[in-house]
Amino acid sequence: MARRKRREAVKAPQQMTRKEYLRQNKDRRERRTLMAVLAPILVLVVMILAVGVYRESFQKARTPVARVNGETITAATFSKRLTYERRQLVNSVASFMQYASTTDPGTLSQLFEGQRSRLADQTISLLVDEALVRREALARGIEVTDQEVAGRIDDDLATQIAPPPTFEPPPSDDEEGAPIEPADEVETAPVTGADAVTATEGLTEALAAAPTADRAALDAAYRDRVQPGLQQTGLSRADFEHMVRQQIYREKLTEALAAELPITDKQVQAEYIVFSDGALAQEAADAVRDGVAWKDVVERYRRPGTADQAADADGAADADRAADLEDEADQADADPAEPADADDAAEADDAAEADADEPADADDAAVEVEADEAGAADAADQTDEADAADEADEAEEADDETEAGSAGPTATPAPTATPAPTATPDPYALQVGEPEWYSESGLMDRLAFSQADAASIMGLAAGEVSEPVVGGRGSYVVYVSTVDAERELTEQELETRRDGALEPWLEKARSEAEIHRYPYERLVPPEPDWFALAWQQLLGAPQPTLDLGALDLAVTPGAEGP
Repeated sequence: MARRKRREAVKAPQQMTRKEYLRQNKDRRERRTLMAVLAPILVLVVMILAVGVYRESFQKARTPVARVNGETITAATFSKRLTYERRQLVNSVASFMQYASTTDPGTLSQLFEGQRSRLADQTISLLVDEALVRREALARGIEVTDQEVAGRIDDDLATQIAPPPTFEPPPSDDEEGAPIEPADEVETAPVTGADAVTATEGLTEALAAAPTADRAALDAAYRDRVQPGLQQTGLSRADFEHMVRQQIYREKLTEALAAELPITDKQVQAEYIVFSDGALAQEAADAVRDGVAWKDVVERYRRPGTADQAADADGAADADRAADLEDEADQADADPAEPADADDAAEADDAAEADADEPADADDAAVEVEADEAGAADAADQTDEADAADEADEAEEADDETEAGSAGPTATPAPTATPAPTATPDPYALQVGEPEWYSESGLMDRLAFSQADAASIMGLAAGEVSEPVVGGRGSYVVYVSTVDAERELTEQELETRRDGALEPWLEKARSEAEIHRYPYERLVPPEPDWFALAWQQLLGAPQPTLDLGALDLAVTPGAEGP
């Protein structure tokens, strides 16, 4: 009985019809076909996304923008540095705009827009130069320690937060509060020796005192002044310290190159004439080549009444006055008979002057009478001549009217146009230079000559004159009087060469190094919002009120660039 119940509980499977069976098989085939089509598509989409993520997060950051002697400059380094340079550009524009209120806004906008468009290329050039400097510094054994980097950052922060130095003059020997009486004549004399040391001791101590700050103040200054800028540009402290390190490398290499510079160089003693007209300059140069002495050429083109001639005249006048004073002193020593009273002496002088003036007055009167008679005669002659001329003009006019009446009316001639006056070149020199010693770099720096023109002048022999060259004031004609192949440089020129010792080395290093630059346009990050907003407020039109505090444009340490 129980077994029968179990058989009844187990129901036989329901038999599908043929139609249901075919429908089920069709659904299975469609699902398999759909999966076969969608699966590759899904795999392809996943692969594309994976490749994009890989390129953006890994490959793009490591894409080279340049290679310098095998050292790769990646896009990540370029992107970080470009962001920092954008901030520095905004800081520079903001600082410049505070002092350029009278400059045309259109000119400023054009100037800074050019810098903005070239900023990416300049950043790559800066990174290339840093690689060259770093490689040369390491080859010379120059190292920059972490302590030097930290010390440089602390020194910059201490300078920013330190109060300006004050100088208190030493107390005067005069009584406090006593009035100072002005002197009739003040004789100036150079302060030397112990007086000079005492006078400058307080100022020297005030300026030599290096700004100092405790660790807490330096940390607070870093948080307030440096950290906001790093957060805005997305840089870390390590990135900032790396840029400071490159700046120290640059300074140390400059010092090493400056120590190797020679203190002597080829120099020429030369003088020059500056003309506003190139043809006149060529004429002066040809005259020297034809045998005319240089001094004669200078005097020919020297402008009358120039400062040089005035100085010579003043010097001659001073010499004459000095000679007169000496003669009067000698006469006073030779003649002891002098008036006992100053008033008597003055009366005697006045009397002598009156006696001396009487004959002169008589002569002047005679001359005036003769001049009046001559003037009257001249006036009469001029009157007669004027009357005769008027009569002749009236006669000619009468003849013309008679001829016109017989010949009939004639056309009035058209007035002739007066030709415009032509500008004549200045026949004199703008400036005459005194003999001075010049090196090739001195000609370029002091007279604004090009390197080719300076080199051509350095190649002249003593007694030769140059072709007209364009300089800072016009067309120069340079005459070389002496040549010294090993003359010692002046301290000022030597200091200038030492300060700029790195640039010539960099030009040579760029030409000799193996430098490869790659297309970088697609690697340039877009300008951030803070940069676009600051730029619009600084140079946009119309310009809204600039809020430097809201823009946080304070210059951070190392603002001059690593």
